[in-house]
Amino acid sequence: MLLNLIRDRKPDYLVMVLDADESKLHRKQIYPEYKAHREPPPEDLHPQEERIVSILTAAGVPLLRREGYEADDIIATLVRQLAGPELATYVVSRDKDLDQLLSAHVVLYDPMKDEEITADGLLELKGWRPDQAVEAQILTGDSVDNVPGVPGIGPKTAAKLLQTYGSVAG
Repeated sequence: MLLNLIRDRKPDYLVMVLDADESKLHRKQIYPEYKAHREPPPEDLHPQEERIVSILTAAGVPLLRREGYEADDIIATLVRQLAGPELATYVVSRDKDLDQLLSAHVVLYDPMKDEEITADGLLELKGWRPDQAVEAQILTGDSVDNVPGVPGIGPKTAAKLLQTYGSVAG
């Protein structure tokens, strides 16, 4: 996937961001139930991750990881600091937590589907703008991360509510 990305997209810059030790996440200190119901990773994941890291290191791709933070936290920090008119940024992920980062200078790219999601595309796809992505997650919750939402509100209802009222407060 990485080799295809480099060959097809020809990025000027490339960095790989990884999650750190999940047990030490700052979010767990705030909300101990965060990711509490998640299945443990498959036994073969750690050796695969080690191999990927060694390949990327040998290829000279910088790897970023910081204890207490998830990869999406680091990605968001990089985007907020670097993306702009002089640096178009492609985030290679379909993690819905990253929808909020979309802008005229930030695109999400799903290599499995070979699909780009733009700020305008998010509105078409999900029914809300990037600045409403956090509001949508407040309404719908996130079962993967064990974060409750409003009972009975799924993505379609959240989209209707956000289109009508603009925000959770509204």
